[in-house]
Amino acid sequence: MSVHRSSGFPFGRRGLAAAGAVVCVVVGIVAALRSRANVEDPASALDVGPLAFEAHGAGRNIDDPCFWAHPRDPGESLLFVTAKDSRVVEVFRAATGARVGEIAGFTRPNNCTVEGDLLLTTDVGVPEVTMHHLPDLEIVGSFGADMLSPQGIDVLSTPEGQSLVYVTDSSDASVHVYDLDGGAPVRTFATGFGAGIEPILADDRYQRIFVARGEKEEARGIGLFTPEGTLVREFGGAIFSADTEGLGIYACGAGGYLLAADQNRSATEIEIFERESLTHIGTFRLRNAAGAATRATDGIALLQAPLPGYASGLLAVCDGCGSTPRDEMDVVGWDRVAAVMGLERCPGGGAPDCTTAPCARRLVAAADAFVTHEAPLTNFGKAATLEVERKPGQIMETLLRFEVPDLAGAEVLGARLRLTVDPRKGADSAGGGRLFRTSDKWSEEEVTFAKRPAAVGAVVSMIGRVRRDEPVDVDVSKVVGGPGRYDFLLVANSKDRVRYRSREAADSPPTLLLTLRARTEAAAPPVGEADSPPADAVADVSAVEAATGP
Repeated sequence: MSVHRSSGFPFGRRGLAAAGAVVCVVVGIVAALRSRANVEDPASALDVGPLAFEAHGAGRNIDDPCFWAHPRDPGESLLFVTAKDSRVVEVFRAATGARVGEIAGFTRPNNCTVEGDLLLTTDVGVPEVTMHHLPDLEIVGSFGADMLSPQGIDVLSTPEGQSLVYVTDSSDASVHVYDLDGGAPVRTFATGFGAGIEPILADDRYQRIFVARGEKEEARGIGLFTPEGTLVREFGGAIFSADTEGLGIYACGAGGYLLAADQNRSATEIEIFERESLTHIGTFRLRNAAGAATRATDGIALLQAPLPGYASGLLAVCDGCGSTPRDEMDVVGWDRVAAVMGLERCPGGGAPDCTTAPCARRLVAAADAFVTHEAPLTNFGKAATLEVERKPGQIMETLLRFEVPDLAGAEVLGARLRLTVDPRKGADSAGGGRLFRTSDKWSEEEVTFAKRPAAVGAVVSMIGRVRRDEPVDVDVSKVVGGPGRYDFLLVANSKDRVRYRSREAADSPPTLLLTLRARTEAAAPPVGEADSPPADAVADVSAVEAATGP
């Protein structure tokens, strides 16, 4: 699958883990806990829904979507969907999913992308790339007869102003590059990713080419290449549980997100990476109003042009691709994805200004650790889990620290602490813990049960039942009000242990999700902005438990 450019819109580019112990039992505990930091696990997913609409057509074995943003009338923007077995590309209204027609003349249309006023579609059956003019859908020409099995396609705009078309050839895992102006071959390079490669993505701002590993490969993940074809690095291999399929970028100025489809046959997971650093930051699934999950996805596409009812754009994800009828294209507003995942909203691809709409800020924990009375002098600051338990003979508590930087004139409208339950058996619990503020007199590298700080003040939040491999959001808006250091203590509210992922885990670390808005007038610093709670406010957890019960 290719990434799809929302050309015709002014911004037009998407760009998107020991201390020793005397007692042998304690040594075993330490070793087991520390070893977890070396294990990489599949990501946890949140559900996003309901959908905006499901685009159904007569086409069968649909594969790939791409959007075209109308430069003058957003309501006339289009969604194209390749239908391989029907030998057509279907055309829908981007804002409603209403089918308006089809483009015939293909043998087996596979992937598509839009560049300016051109629709480019790979045709495996010919093989070639076919170009149609937009919005009249008239055929312009074709190129790429040197390929054997053209699959994914995207266009890179170079600093010199050249538009280069990148196409994956699944027959030999190569990438063919053509000049869009005339279709002349420019270069071909090998990826080494094995036969069956398909998705490709170009990022104009950073001059990057992304290629997913082939579906016949045991290894998974995405390769980052230079425009000339040099492999720079691979990433995401431990994240994907199935084939890496559709790729897309949601741009926010120089930032934004890279999205990739993890083609699970029962429920596709969309993996999110920071666009510049390529750090994995989250996973979500799409569900319709009836709760059915989008599944078996091939292509995805993003449109960042504001449309009627969808101010921040749309995400299209193929549902049931290649399966027996009925397959469809599931479309959801980016605002809904952003609200669930704590992401920015960037209409047109520009950097968020926090004025026209609230913006988001994601902060990974600056420090975290758990402590246990079974090893009162041992530090577990580098473990991959954060553990909480309180029962006779066993007490485990967790410490978290977040540092909120200067917000450049913005005020905090809301704050959520996101923790993710570990996927291993026994990590879930009837109670996720009680969250308190605490002092900052601790460090990740040195804190132990014997030297842990006490709880401060009243309970910030009580966490109910938590399940394995699922994220948990805790509202901390009443204590996080602006720049400063925020330290939290998490203690048990049930007798069974709960394990969360720490910042040393492979993915899904503790994160503070801030919703911000630009200040429109001078205002006093909000409550909760102090670096640490006052010393005279310290309360022992046991006193709280006496009042609230275990």
